[in-house]
Amino acid sequence: MLRTLFLSVLLLSVAVAASGRLLLAGGGSGYHGDALQLVYQNWNDTLPGWTLSTTYTGAFLLPEKNDLKSANDVVASIGVGVSFLWFNYTGLTPDLGLGMSWGTEEVDNQYRNFFAGLESHQRLVWVPSGYFGFATGFGLYQTYSFNSELLPWDSGVSIFLGVKF
Repeated sequence: MLRTLFLSVLLLSVAVAASGRLLLAGGGSGYHGDALQLVYQNWNDTLPGWTLSTTYTGAFLLPEKNDLKSANDVVASIGVGVSFLWFNYTGLTPDLGLGMSWGTEEVDNQYRNFFAGLESHQRLVWVPSGYFGFATGFGLYQTYSFNSELLPWDSGVSIFLGVKF
């Protein structure tokens, strides 16, 4: 279900006129576990300097195993937010973002909980200046889930590889 919703939002945003698109895939390691992320951003780069971007994320978070969590526990989420990108001549682009996320938790392969939360990131991404090219980046992320039993909050580092189109 989450996959279908994320793909629908992604296809809808592709239909919206944007002069720049970035698709990033990567992983992260946080205080409470590890994450796999897929990030899609679009923007209109007719504005110089700081540019507002729409950001869509999909993530699978694997909480660290402890007394309350087993090896089969997983947290899946999708999110939507905004990012501020600073485009310059070097290609190194600071990316500051804030968004909302929704997701589900599975404990021992059984559905447990639906949650909502906030997420933020601070990244440095190398974005090519041409219409198409490969991108890479690294940064920090923070998540806070209002009613999550497995992962009420997390903070960590992430690394990404992707493509600009």
